[in-house]
Amino acid sequence: RMVDAPTWWQDAAKALIHFCTGYMLYDSIMLCVDMWNVDTGRPDLSSSDIMFIGHHFATTFYMTTALLQGAGHMSAMILMFLGEMTSPLMNSHAVLKFAVKIHPESDIVHAFLVYSEFIYAIIYLPIRTILGPLACAHLTYDLLLTKQGRQNCNVFITLLWMPMCWGVIFGSMPWIEEALEMVKDGLELKYHRDYDYGEQYIHHHTDL
Repeated sequence: RMVDAPTWWQDAAKALIHFCTGYMLYDSIMLCVDMWNVDTGRPDLSSSDIMFIGHHFATTFYMTTALLQGAGHMSAMILMFLGEMTSPLMNSHAVLKFAVKIHPESDIVHAFLVYSEFIYAIIYLPIRTILGPLACAHLTYDLLLTKQGRQNCNVFITLLWMPMCWGVIFGSMPWIEEALEMVKDGLELKYHRDYDYGEQYIHHHTDL
């Protein structure tokens, strides 16, 4: 339980979880703002966008309930670390794959995109297919099947956590499949200069 740790550690853990929770809320809100359709009065969210927001809701709920009950924070931070450690690579790739559309003549942008795509894929794939499932399996065992786990964390809350925990892993399948394709392609770009992103790209980026 959190109260068993030194005060400075409790403060650091709370600050980290507060920061991560704020990020999840901000990210969800800004996605809706970016996809807002003034004609319909609501955001035009794709299935992947809805899954994205669902992921953020699950992680926010997990972290908030961990703080409220004063336990489970270690599991929350482990899952957040494994889930977000590839975010800088994913975000870099997301920026570069559109940068190469805006500057198709730039060999530097193209070269950065080639290596960012491959590096992101080879790191993301084992984390989501090996480390993530192992962490979820360990937490499932520790929180539900051990006496100390059941004493520290409310069993009802844990039963709510576990589907969310595993749901994030199974919900990553589209990105896992994408990363697998990238690894198989090697240094041959998936999102090349001429990649067609469809009408959504055209609608949002005609001003670029």
